[in-house]
Amino acid sequence: MPLTESWARETLVKSLETGGIPAVFAHTADDSVWTVVSPSSKALPIAGKHDKATHDPATSIGRSNNCFTAPQRYEITNLLVLPEKNTAVLEMIARATTKKGKDFENFHCLVVEYEKEGEKPKIIRTRQYMDSALLAETMKANESS
Repeated sequence: MPLTESWARETLVKSLETGGIPAVFAHTADDSVWTVVSPSSKALPIAGKHDKATHDPATSIGRSNNCFTAPQRYEITNLLVLPEKNTAVLEMIARATTKKGKDFENFHCLVVEYEKEGEKPKIIRTRQYMDSALLAETMKANESS
């Protein structure tokens, strides 16, 4: 069954708006891979591939929330569903307040691929693009606070 917009909204939009990135992991396959794309993995500690089969991506990716007074809030600005490719593309804005009291705003794009079979297909691959330099700078300034 091809991916539907209603299922993409359930697994992505609703999950992100109510529980953040960790909530999306309830909809991922056991062998899924989440890649945080950054020009330099040395610059952003959470950059790289996060394989659900070998470690908890929600913990490693969720590490960025240690810099904020509360978890990041996500505003979904666009959702494009490509049923023929079982793929959804999502634009969102992450907002939070850093532990040092500064407003944080980062724009993200997620490319999310789903299983080809099943009434409620699981997420198998995610690529997350963002302003990695901004997040790296924020993490460096706030993680130890």
